[in-house]
Amino acid sequence: MLYDLTIWPSLQNAEGKVSVTFDCWADKNSHPFLALTAHWIGNGSGLGMLQLKSGLVAFHYIPGSHTGAFIGRTLLHLLDRADITDRVCFHASNLCRESFCNTIITGNKMKWFTDENDQMTSLPVVKLLHDIKTHWDSVYFMINRLWILDQIPHAAQQSMSGESTPKLGSAVPAFETFIEEWKRLSNAVPHCTAYIRPGLAIADTYYKKMGKTKAYVVTMFVDPTIHMTWINEHWSLLNATEANQVIKDLVCELS
Repeated sequence: MLYDLTIWPSLQNAEGKVSVTFDCWADKNSHPFLALTAHWIGNGSGLGMLQLKSGLVAFHYIPGSHTGAFIGRTLLHLLDRADITDRVCFHASNLCRESFCNTIITGNKMKWFTDENDQMTSLPVVKLLHDIKTHWDSVYFMINRLWILDQIPHAAQQSMSGESTPKLGSAVPAFETFIEEWKRLSNAVPHCTAYIRPGLAIADTYYKKMGKTKAYVVTMFVDPTIHMTWINEHWSLLNATEANQVIKDLVCELS
């Protein structure tokens, strides 16, 4: 039995769920083995950066009858060792997919499973949605989720770069729209929440820095396409009142 202990801390601190894949085969001497791999989103090298990661969790010798129940118990043992049992979603290949599926069906019938309150529960029997020779479902799902997440900041960036002469006054509406859309996405697609939360934290830091200068309020006011419309429609009454006072003070100062 081999374990890659170096990846366990990263697995245990993954952002969101850990996608797990496994396969069984025998060597030329008919010795059976099971390999368990994982794909997850973890912290990247930069501050607030996320990175798609993968690694071998365990390489396990599995003698005996390879029934669904036996393979299921083996997998749970390996996941318990890595301390990620409550964080995984499974993807397997070939006969292992069928074996694990049978384990869930049998477990539901035999009432093997309990929830966090030790109450009897049934697990959903799921199947792979995407299965090709060169990629696991887990990678497909991870990439698809990252693509969904990227659409909103990309739209904000496009709204600024689409103009021949980008104006500072457009920065606040674009940035606030981006933040609100990400919050809506987090509510609409809960499995993306773990990835959105760090991004919103960083965005909020920048947003607070923007609020420390009067430049954005002034540039919105002098922009004939914005003026005070965005502030009055999207800001709280208190913030809108303060913004109006900033403009009045500036006008009085320049008069």
